[in-house]
Order: sequence, then structure tokens, then C-alpha cells
Amino acid sequence: ARVPLGAHLCQQAQLGGGLPLHAIRSNAVESYACTVALDAVSAHELAAALRINRSVRFLELQRTRLGPWAGELLAGVLRANRAITSLDVSHNAIGASGAEHLSSVLRQSSCALRTLNLASNGL
Repeated sequence: ARVPLGAHLCQQAQLGGGLPLHAIRSNAVESYACTVALDAVSAHELAAALRINRSVRFLELQRTRLGPWAGELLAGVLRANRAITSLDVSHNAIGASGAEHLSSVLRQSSCALRTLNLASNGL
């Protein structure tokens, strides 16, 4: 999907309330809370940064308009990132299929996640 460059750059500036993605890439933060709705492009950029991050323990993505596709995306993040212990994706539209992807990661002994909030996701 094509996103107008201006809208994309604006959204990038707003991710995490103005916290630039390079802070995640450089392992400079322990907690990350996204405060804007994520389109697919931005969600994939955030996921790419989180895959290589080793400092974020608490990830808050509530009310970011994530759909079922986000379950698979976040499952990939959790497989690669063994630092995240708490994930809040409440008040989205992840649904049963997205939750199934997340639950597949929880069954792995290498998963560091201890808290997962899926409230208000159409489950």
C-alpha cells in the first residue's frame, strides 16, 4: 500500500509520542508506548526496529488500530526479541487469527513474554 510521504513522515515523527525509532534501534529505551494509529508501513518499520532491539522490556501498542495482520507481525518480533516481557495490544482489532499467531510464540520455551494484554480485540 502506498502512503503519501508527508503523512508517513508525520506518523513517523509521532511514533512513541515523538520518540524516534533510532532510540529503539540503539537500545536506548526500556519502555516504548506508541501513541498513534499504525498503518502497515509504520508497523513494519517499528517491528524491524524491535527485532534488533535488546533493551525494550515493556511494549504498549494499545489503541493503535492494529488488525489481524499484526498478530503475525508481532509474533515475528517476539521470536527475534527475547527482551520484551510485557506486551499490551488492547483495544485493537487483532481478532482470533492474530491472537493465534501470538499464542504460538507463547508456547515456545524461549519466549520471554510474561504479560500479554489482548483485552477488547474481538476475541
